[in-house]
Amino acid sequence: MKQHSPLSVSCIAWILVLKKALVLLLIPGVCQIPKVRWALSAVGISPTGLIWWVELTDGAALVAGIAMLRGRNWGRMLYLWSTPLLLGGSLIFQGIRVVGLIAIMFYLVAFGVLFRPSIRAFFHQSTRDRLGQ
Repeated sequence: MKQHSPLSVSCIAWILVLKKALVLLLIPGVCQIPKVRWALSAVGISPTGLIWWVELTDGAALVAGIAMLRGRNWGRMLYLWSTPLLLGGSLIFQGIRVVGLIAIMFYLVAFGVLFRPSIRAFFHQSTRDRLGQ
């Protein structure tokens, strides 16, 4: 029997999917803006390297969001383990800014929500349902 995902999981997953899809679509164009290229080179960041880093980390978060919408526990774990890499890289290159603090707060809330006993039970039940147990 198909079990619907809890509202909190759906909200987190849809925020991830929509935000990360938007970032993945926009980052290559943004890095081509001359002022952005100049600002990146002024601090020693390659625009191409930045694009690859964002595509990799945000792509992982997008896949994680889609997997969480489908009730996959590995999607939850992928998000919980890949996001600190993205946040750490952002803090190293940009320092602590308001946007970084908001991202850290969202991650901490999502971390707390995704480890609640009822949410863990949902992901583990979805796994058992797929395995026919």
